[in-house]
Amino acid sequence: FEETGSPGQANTDLCGGTCNDGGTARAIVAPAAGDFVINEVYANAQATGGANEWIELAIESDNAIDLNGLEMSITATSTRVWTLDSTDCIKVSKSTTPYVVIGTGEMSEIPAAITASSTGSLYDSAATISIKMNGSDTELDSAAYAEPSDGTSYGLDPSKTTTTDNDDAANWCEATTAASVFDTDGLGSPGAANESCNLGQ
Repeated sequence: FEETGSPGQANTDLCGGTCNDGGTARAIVAPAAGDFVINEVYANAQATGGANEWIELAIESDNAIDLNGLEMSITATSTRVWTLDSTDCIKVSKSTTPYVVIGTGEMSEIPAAITASSTGSLYDSAATISIKMNGSDTELDSAAYAEPSDGTSYGLDPSKTTTTDNDDAANWCEATTAASVFDTDGLGSPGAANESCNLGQ
């Protein structure tokens, strides 16, 4: 038979619900609704065929949580799924990691991005993102994004980072400034606060 195990290393996820925290296996601290907010979406990277596309979460939890097992369903004509299935603990909190960028495959422009396994890239058309824990029916957050312009992120106004406010399309806008990590002419703020949408003006 095929031998399996982790001699000399921490056991990780052998019984489900654990992750490797610096060599020690521990229980995953799963997020609850309100612990993070879908904050920015870069769904139409310029001429990169799905590479360097990403979803950003604003972390609102003051206590440390783990993003292991997070499942993002992106739905337009069908549903594509991104899953954070790392065996290493993806520990975040508002004070240490206020903004988390999640991508798939090639993310050379944003080396700090967390890589998800996926069944496809983000849609280049309007779509809805719904986030749950893998195996759970409880939705932790959802948001819709408009049909994306080339190389331009779609971000939530920084005064509206709640799971209720991000349901309102009026609180979102396209980026007009560029982050240094982007490809030529890319606009957005991955890993940082979004620019204001100038609401009410």
